[in-house]
Amino acid sequence: MPYVTQENVLPTGCESACAVMVLQYNGFDIELTDFANNYLDKKEIVYDDKGKMHNASPYEYFIGNPNDYDSYGCYAPVIVNAVNKAVKSTDYHCENTSGESLDYLMQKYVSNNIPVLIWVTINMREPNKGDSWYLENGEVFVWTAGEHCMVLVGEDDSGYYLLDPYKSNGLVRHEKSVAQTRYNQMGSQSAVLLK
Repeated sequence: MPYVTQENVLPTGCESACAVMVLQYNGFDIELTDFANNYLDKKEIVYDDKGKMHNASPYEYFIGNPNDYDSYGCYAPVIVNAVNKAVKSTDYHCENTSGESLDYLMQKYVSNNIPVLIWVTINMREPNKGDSWYLENGEVFVWTAGEHCMVLVGEDDSGYYLLDPYKSNGLVRHEKSVAQTRYNQMGSQSAVLLK
């Protein structure tokens, strides 16, 4: 499994880094900046004349730009869409597998050598309530501070092994109970690239 770091490349591009790891694992010749610049749907952060932030949903777009430290991120549907654009006209397709447990994802995919992108938190820390902004429909969206994407690649009796693009962490191990809790707190979001 190739490893791609976001460090010194895309400070808020963990989702893109994980997508590129999975694409490269499946034989696609694609680099991190190429993926983020050419396939990822992004929306710049906008402020109204009262200083209130307006933006789209992270379920629809990457909020900000992964090149910028003050950007936010995106959720599974955005990465699924971006990966599907990258693999267009091939035998591959990316699926949103959100809602499944980590144990299910391990048994169904990872045990069959199919890595899984999962949404958790940076270093598996407890998430916090982050900034909020107005969506186009007038609703207020609250960002979960600490949102992070990693690639699930293995397990032992009590831990999961993940490729973590943050600060060149590489292959990391986290206790299963902690990882499952953080994954649940981020909405049990996951995605796989299938042939």
